[in-house]
Amino acid sequence: MDKKKVMIVDDELEICRLFEVILSNEGYEVDTAISGDEALEKLDYVKFPVIMMDIMMPGITGLELLKKVKTLYSDIQVIMVTTSSSIKDVERALKLGAFAYLTKPIKRDDIITAVKQAYENFNKLISRPAKDEGDKIIYVLLIVGYDGRICKINNATAGLLGYTQGELANCPIADIVDIGDRWEKIKEINTRKREENYELNMINKNREKILYSFDGAVINDQEKKTIGFVGMISKK
Repeated sequence: MDKKKVMIVDDELEICRLFEVILSNEGYEVDTAISGDEALEKLDYVKFPVIMMDIMMPGITGLELLKKVKTLYSDIQVIMVTTSSSIKDVERALKLGAFAYLTKPIKRDDIITAVKQAYENFNKLISRPAKDEGDKIIYVLLIVGYDGRICKINNATAGLLGYTQGELANCPIADIVDIGDRWEKIKEINTRKREENYELNMINKNREKILYSFDGAVINDQEKKTIGFVGMISKK
């Protein structure tokens, strides 16, 4: 069986080598590129189902490269890597089709999990159309104000629950997530960086509760209080 191919794109050679070692030890065939131009050249000859790329690079930026890659090869799963947790960057990456968004410093397990899930999503795309939207691994962006109302939610998450973004604007978080008083506790936690295998009972438009598993990063405000989450959810 051929090894699963992954390309790492980062202008820092040390980062490329570190990610290469981590993923090679997991059985992946890893290639690296230190610029967007080099990455595009390699894609002319080899299909990489999964690409991890830095968002801040000289020349072609990560976001520009993401746009080019998704235009040329829509099924390639792109994981964005950055030192910034800018919500604007997250939104732009999601709109351009990024599968995941990881913030440095990144734990080894987070890299392995993100690549594994990206490969799973790639295989679903090329094997058959998804019949059940709830079975997909999707990217979620959810930002909630201190009053417990939704400030931002991405199209994929709203659509998963049968809503449009507009229908959920300024709605109470309790309308779509069965969290009881947990949000009050979560938003005061200022040390947590990530959530792993966090169980969420989400509520769709038909008021049905569906259990999902969330893996991703916590979004903090300037006072380092939690105001939202960005990451991947999949049906339990």
